[in-house]
Amino acid sequence: MVATDGHAKPGALPKRAPAANCNGRRANEKSYCKQAAGHGTDHVGYGRCKKHGGSTPNGKKAAAKLMAEQMVVGYGLPRDIDPQDALIEELRRTAGHVAYLQKLVADIEDQDLHGQVGTTGSSEGKTYLAKSEPNVLVAMYQTERKMLERIAKSCIEAGIEERRVQIAEDQGKLFAQVVQGILKDLNIDATDPDVGKVVRRNFTLIDTGQSAAAALN
Repeated sequence: MVATDGHAKPGALPKRAPAANCNGRRANEKSYCKQAAGHGTDHVGYGRCKKHGGSTPNGKKAAAKLMAEQMVVGYGLPRDIDPQDALIEELRRTAGHVAYLQKLVADIEDQDLHGQVGTTGSSEGKTYLAKSEPNVLVAMYQTERKMLERIAKSCIEAGIEERRVQIAEDQGKLFAQVVQGILKDLNIDATDPDVGKVVRRNFTLIDTGQSAAAALN
């Protein structure tokens, strides 16, 4: 990933985002730093190295964002999935993100929940002030909470709960058919009260037991 830089010297390489390497521009601005990301800092593996601003407040914040994003977001290969199943998966996944980030935020000291970004200064007759922003983990936590709310609403609108009930009923009927087939092959009278008691007792061991037992009656 390459970023434009309006302050680069003529002929200088454009800025490059850190990846496995620091990728900070060397002093001559004609080559990139090949040190491992975060080398010499307390965030080894993420962001700039110590020599290229990795230990500055902004460098640490950028590294923390990269680290948090990689811990929370996972990528996989495309696969076929039912839209409603996808909603349920996303609901569970986002709920996990929220719970995980909540633990991280709870460990942040009060004075670190917000921080100054940038510096106060002036240029070309204009004054620029540093602004206060929430800790990157707090911001991500708030974003994930809003995402969870939206997904939950989508699940309700899509009738997910009704579908899960229907699936349970269908599974119950399927189990009932299997049991009836077994009893028939063994020449056992399915109307025998003792048979019904045994079947119902064993069906209570699975989630769909009540539906299946009811279908047998």
